[in-house]
Amino acid sequence: LPPLSQIVNRRTSQKVRLGNDIILHEGTYVGYYSYATNRSRQAWGEDADEFRPERWGSTTDDIRNRFRRANTRAEFISFHGGRRACLGQKFSMLQMRVTLFEVIKALRWSLDPTWAERMTPGGPLSPRMLRLKFEEV
Repeated sequence: LPPLSQIVNRRTSQKVRLGNDIILHEGTYVGYYSYATNRSRQAWGEDADEFRPERWGSTTDDIRNRFRRANTRAEFISFHGGRRACLGQKFSMLQMRVTLFEVIKALRWSLDPTWAERMTPGGPLSPRMLRLKFEEV
């Protein structure tokens, strides 16, 4: 099931016009579901539900630029944006880099020879029931 914690609701504090046609009266509850927004076929293509890291680019600059563009266009809103952007976004990104560095530095890993290769539609980056062997370096 998709995560329900990513449903964001707000209540209008005054009458608001959205575009030319939609009027929201004061006190109207409105919301969006970031899980669905992050899987928009209009923004990400017909394969929006598939795990495809390559869609972000193949170089650090490509990935950084794609992330900034998606954030600006509200296509990737896991951290939201604008005045209500997540205060922990930069910290969480840094923390993931540090964690990845420490794992790569401290462990040697390989496929468990008993693992029966059953790949998902996402390919080898998200194999089902993956079994890895870890050894300290």
